Amino acid sequence: MKIFKLNRLIAIIKYIVLFFIVFRPYVFGQQDLTIRLNENDLNQAISTLVDARAINFGDYTGAFIASAWFINLEYGSVDIKSNNQITIHAKVEARAVNIIKIIESVTVNVDLDINGILRLDQLEDGYKLVFKAQSVTNDVIRIGSWAQWSDLLSGGLSSAFIQKIPEIELCAGTKLLPDAITDYFTSSIPTLSTNENEIILYYTVGNPSTVAFNEVNQKTNIGTIEEIVNGLVFSSGNSPRTFTWGNNETHQLQTPQELLDDNNLKFKYKNWFKGDETNPIQDISPRRIQLTVDGNKNFKAKFLQAQRVQISNLLEGAYSGGTVTYEATTSSAIDLYDYKNNTLVHPLSSTVTNGTLGRNWFFSGWSDGNTNQSRTIKVNGDLNIKANYKGSQVSSDASAYTNNSQRKIVKTADGWLHQVYKSMGRVFIEHSSNNGTSWVIGNNGQPLDNGEGKCPSIDWWYTPSGGSSPELHNLVVAYQQKEGSAYSIRYALFEKQNGN
Repeated sequence: MKIFKLNRLIAIIKYIVLFFIVFRPYVFGQQDLTIRLNENDLNQAISTLVDARAINFGDYTGAFIASAWFINLEYGSVDIKSNNQITIHAKVEARAVNIIKIIESVTVNVDLDINGILRLDQLEDGYKLVFKAQSVTNDVIRIGSWAQWSDLLSGGLSSAFIQKIPEIELCAGTKLLPDAITDYFTSSIPTLSTNENEIILYYTVGNPSTVAFNEVNQKTNIGTIEEIVNGLVFSSGNSPRTFTWGNNETHQLQTPQELLDDNNLKFKYKNWFKGDETNPIQDISPRRIQLTVDGNKNFKAKFLQAQRVQISNLLEGAYSGGTVTYEATTSSAIDLYDYKNNTLVHPLSSTVTNGTLGRNWFFSGWSDGNTNQSRTIKVNGDLNIKANYKGSQVSSDASAYTNNSQRKIVKTADGWLHQVYKSMGRVFIEHSSNNGTSWVIGNNGQPLDNGEGKCPSIDWWYTPSGGSSPELHNLVVAYQQKEGSAYSIRYALFEKQNGN
């Protein structure tokens, strides 16, 4: 069964489409739009197809295709009637061939009136006009046995012949109007009607729909969408929101920074997107876009799962001070939500200026065990990280300098002062080269023990240079280090050679 493709009609429709593309600013000022296709339009299309021998159909009979018949349209004209009824006045060439008896064939030219109805069928993306034959008059052809072909000019047409006539697809599977046009109407499918000589497609013109929504964990009904006018919130409504703004108008939309999904998980705004486009729209300010209405369009604010990131400094004695830097943000403390990502690394650092709170401070490591003052982290869950600082000449232990028959401070032969003490459950050593005016924490600012220590004691000895041996100033610190539930005695040696 072959579909009739009326290319001429399609060409006519394309001219109509071009007209509306060029003159659409004027069309949209009206309340409706009517497209009329008259009998001359259809007749020209059929004439073109007749010349191309493009309209034909046929069938065969017999178990072994003993005989076959074919119909070719030789001439056709259309009579459009009311109530979507159409009659095609056709002259056809009917030919029958007996395959077994190849010399037997019959060819006749007959006139037919094919009566049918015009309907509008929905396609996946648009619609098409279809003519369906319902009856044939002028009783001229009988479909049946081979013998009946000898009586082509008498009798009536059987219902089998009507069923053989294919539907005529007036749009050949092509949308009558493309998206560029139909987006400007309240519906892309017009109403269909006919009068005595025209097919009428009627559109209702209205402002297109602009739909804005948040996408949060695959849900679109979370949060609000705000319309911004002159930099201020003009209106706010729940997502999704539908606006009926006029074409070519410019508007601004805004969405929240963070939203909670149905599982109470935090999601953070990422980008706005237009329709199915994968490239994001450029924000004109955080979370805000400006758009120009150009038909029915969707605008999506995409949100990604986020985790809480808390970064701060902890100065000995439970003090705060200095700054921390996360990515490009520097503050006394960081508390924000960032996108969850198991692979992306973020730069992180900490600084406390000497003199803060009247003390000198030395970085002693991060609360998660990292000892690098500048480092990176991954946001694969909620984070609460502190940069720990040890203050010079500060101890959290009131008995830090209790003697207990232990030496806590010594002065070496080079005039340097050295002291040991307990603070924050750890053992520290400090040095002063100016007789105690200022001190620095030794061992690169780190405690001597490996987790928990107490009861430090210090001593020293001096070895003068001689021969090839350098001058040596030696320090030894003994302390108790916790090992499980007990303590062991440990010591640390420090050596200064030739003043270094």
